[in-house]
Amino acid sequence: MKKSKGFTLVELLAVIVILAILVLAATPAVTGIMQKSQKNTFKSEIISISNMMNTVYTEKSGKGVKTTFAKSTDVYNISTGGKSYKYICMELSQLVSEQYIKKDLKNYKGYIAMWVPDGAGDPIIKINVSNTSFYMQGTYDKLSASDYLPSQGAATDANYITFTCPTATPAVATSGVFNK
Repeated sequence: MKKSKGFTLVELLAVIVILAILVLAATPAVTGIMQKSQKNTFKSEIISISNMMNTVYTEKSGKGVKTTFAKSTDVYNISTGGKSYKYICMELSQLVSEQYIKKDLKNYKGYIAMWVPDGAGDPIIKINVSNTSFYMQGTYDKLSASDYLPSQGAATDANYITFTCPTATPAVATSGVFNK
């Protein structure tokens, strides 16, 4: 009887084909997991930045509240929709330059705005932020929803996101402007 010293070509090809099928089957699942992880990381960073606005508001409102609106990083008294608010808007680059955020956000652009109602009521935080892969536009309450993930793709004018704070007295943000 003749002893076999290795695998036949057919056996090697069969193993290669089986491995190729396994790799092809696993690739979409792995890609999906990685993409969802990147979206969740982006969302977590935006939530962290949005939470920082409470600190910014407290610090800046302690320095006084302006009554004449101008595009700046000060806190202003504004009236919109028949209600009075304290309002502040800061672009991400301003948050970094004033050292509220220590992380390098070179791929990020956009702004966070905050309306604090006079009297009772929760503050409204509006988010308009993009990086090279994702964008978010809307209010913090919608952002905090566990089922919400950012939109795919870098924001462009076609996505109707502006990246600078308003230069005129802004209307109050509503939660209905989020993309989903």
